[in-house]
Amino acid sequence: MKRLSLVLLALICAVAFAESPRIFAVGDVHGDLNAFVATLQAAGLIDEQQNWSGGKSVFVQVGDVLDRGSKGRQSMDLLMKLETQAKRSGGRVYALLGNHEAMNIMHDLRYVPQDEYANFANAQSQKKLDEAYEAYKTLLTARAERRKEPSPEFNDQTRAEWLKSHPPGFIEHGEAFGSNGKYGKWLRSHSAVIELNKNLFVHGGISPQASQMSVEELNQRIRREIAIFDRIQKTMEDQKIILPFFTFDEMLSAAAEELKVRGKDQTLEAFVNISNWLSVSPEGPLWFRGYTRWSDEEIATNLPPILQAYHVAHIIVGHTVQPGGKINARQNQGAIMIDTGMNSAFYPGGGGSALEINGEKLTAIYGKQKMLLSANQ
Repeated sequence: MKRLSLVLLALICAVAFAESPRIFAVGDVHGDLNAFVATLQAAGLIDEQQNWSGGKSVFVQVGDVLDRGSKGRQSMDLLMKLETQAKRSGGRVYALLGNHEAMNIMHDLRYVPQDEYANFANAQSQKKLDEAYEAYKTLLTARAERRKEPSPEFNDQTRAEWLKSHPPGFIEHGEAFGSNGKYGKWLRSHSAVIELNKNLFVHGGISPQASQMSVEELNQRIRREIAIFDRIQKTMEDQKIILPFFTFDEMLSAAAEELKVRGKDQTLEAFVNISNWLSVSPEGPLWFRGYTRWSDEEIATNLPPILQAYHVAHIIVGHTVQPGGKINARQNQGAIMIDTGMNSAFYPGGGGSALEINGEKLTAIYGKQKMLLSANQ
């Protein structure tokens, strides 16, 4: 009877293993649509028409689709399409939040190239810019009057400089990433961390400090902070402290200046102290770089308790470009770093790659080349 039970258990495990879908993970895209498409085609996830061909496979993109390159919008459009197509075929596509997605949501536009704004421009863009500049002048003038300060001076040079930093498509870009915008709504519905078949996927990594929170708690915390940001932005707009198109730095500066005048304000204080938020912290899941930067001794000490906390065998991350443009594994594949510098124009020597997880078999895909992933490489 005992022997029969063992045979049945083995058969159940074999069936479960056979039914486990293949999982593919791709790291940072950074606006390089061509390399992204080539990578997905090499993995067999899309066909020549860029439609889903992965069947019941699961595809995880670990964040940072945006910035640096000029095809971030098109890359998001592709992911949005594949989400729908994969689901119809019994597969799944998970696009995780990276730090650059959070930055665009929070108006931190330091790495948005001019050509990306052009993707959002239309026939009304110049009119919107003219109206925005007039609103900017009005706000600064009213602020100076309220504070009994000299009125700011505006001239042709001031306008030219403002327009240089606000090219056509700038206003529309901000609207698209807002809480009611096409991409803003889409990104706000996504997770920062997911667990699939004993594999944890996250953009930056789970630090020892963050490992005190469950996957659900981490995602709730990130979503809550983004929602708080949205409420703070709306409050500051309603109180005429900022305008909708202000960048993160402009918002932060305006909040700090207004706080000096008011002395105390919970909303402004929360925003001024935003560096304490998990969504922007170097120890948070969107920004952590420890798995690459830790010494062998540090990773041997710190990683096993994190793996144990989440009951996973591997943590798969992007965010930090790996040397030589190759997927890197550390601590017996406990940490697998898959950002291989897909946008080679910004990361010389880099290129597209995908990690295939088929049960316990891990394979790195570089175009037509496939390599089994060793414990440390």
